[in-house]
Amino acid sequence: MTDLDRDRLIALFGRLDAADDQDALAAGREIAKLVKDSGATWDELLAPGSRAAADAGADETGSDGPDADAPGGALAPEEAAEARGLIAALLAMSHISDSTREDIEGLRGDLGEGRLERSDLRYLKALRARLS
Repeated sequence: MTDLDRDRLIALFGRLDAADDQDALAAGREIAKLVKDSGATWDELLAPGSRAAADAGADETGSDGPDADAPGGALAPEEAAEARGLIAALLAMSHISDSTREDIEGLRGDLGEGRLERSDLRYLKALRARLS
């Protein structure tokens, strides 16, 4: 399996909610081609604990912090507080799509029920960084 161009892949994912359906479709097709050309499968890329899934969640220093290798599960109180703040900030943004807003609302519900995991927190951090 060859390495995927992570920056290119992230840029393409950002185009999936383009207002023009043709742009979104073209981005989706290019994502599929990048994955196919790499020799990877979606299952390999998105499997919990996979190198690609771990890389996608890593911060710019290459680390997710002291609990980076910890499995999912209940967040520590400070992580839950951080997640609440990120969710509030994201929902306050007027430029996010309806589907993204629904996803964030779902994560807020998961947080309230104690089901939000560290991978969800990493997603919220990355989404906030991308949309800010």
